[in-house]
Amino acid sequence: MLGLAVGCGGTNAPPPTGAAAAAVADLRAALDQAAEVTAPWRCAAQPRPTDGPGPTVGTRVWRVEGGVLTSAGQALVVAVVADAHGDPLIGLRDRLAAARVDVVVSLGGMGETAPALAASLGGLADGRWLTVAVPGASEPWPLHRAEVARLAAAGLPIVDGAAARVLDAGPAVVATLPGEPHAGWLAAGDDGCGHDADEAAAVVAELAARAGKRPSVLASPAAPRLGDSDRGVAGVGAGDRALAATATDLTLFVHAPIDGRPARAGEARRVATAIAAGSLDPLPRFADDGAPVPPSVTLLVFERGQATWRGVPLTPR
Repeated sequence: MLGLAVGCGGTNAPPPTGAAAAAVADLRAALDQAAEVTAPWRCAAQPRPTDGPGPTVGTRVWRVEGGVLTSAGQALVVAVVADAHGDPLIGLRDRLAAARVDVVVSLGGMGETAPALAASLGGLADGRWLTVAVPGASEPWPLHRAEVARLAAAGLPIVDGAAARVLDAGPAVVATLPGEPHAGWLAAGDDGCGHDADEAAAVVAELAARAGKRPSVLASPAAPRLGDSDRGVAGVGAGDRALAATATDLTLFVHAPIDGRPARAGEARRVATAIAAGSLDPLPRFADDGAPVPPSVTLLVFERGQATWRGVPLTPR
């Protein structure tokens, strides 16, 4: 499996250059280090990206400084999605382009096999925005890393959210916490991506210090028990109380969807707020009352020191 991940560029492909070469080098270094760690993979402990130039996406120029992706801008629009499960996402990129997104974050559930990941991540990544692919409970981490590296080597602006952990994007700072806190929650088993309480606390502390008075956002497949967005079937709470305890000083905690409902519109308050990413599940889903639940995208907008969000329902495919 490691040979597949490292050799994802193919023997006949031209050697990658620039940011793509750095992505491939980071992949190899991460896998070499992770090979010495017991299962599941300690994705949150992987090496940060190598400092230097990052992708240029529209008017945004990204750089890596101190392992942090940085860019400048007066406003920031982030789309957060999950659970495509190998769907090619036909038509989604046009909707994202119409929303003028700067960053798209995937929070797991994108595919359980190499072909499924290629379809979903390939349907999501686009030259008009930076894609941050965060491995969740169902992705085998070596396959996820390999697909991200392959797309980056092809010239697409995409990074692995298990390595590129902090984005300082001007009006807001976004950090990622990959995987799940308990091995038993990983559908991918020993090939899944995990994190522990110390790693969660460390990234929250770094995020809060970096953001200062700006909005701070933690994006993770895991859900904290902070509010209604962590409710599952029949309103049963599904969030992690320990994770919630680390996020009390943040502006937003965006997690993978639990019941698939589009996020309610809202704006940041003085207390940390948890909201669900949009679900791109290609299978029909229904609410407790039997009403159909459409696929959706969660949009976060940061401008003039304010943070707002809304769920955008999509036409079922």
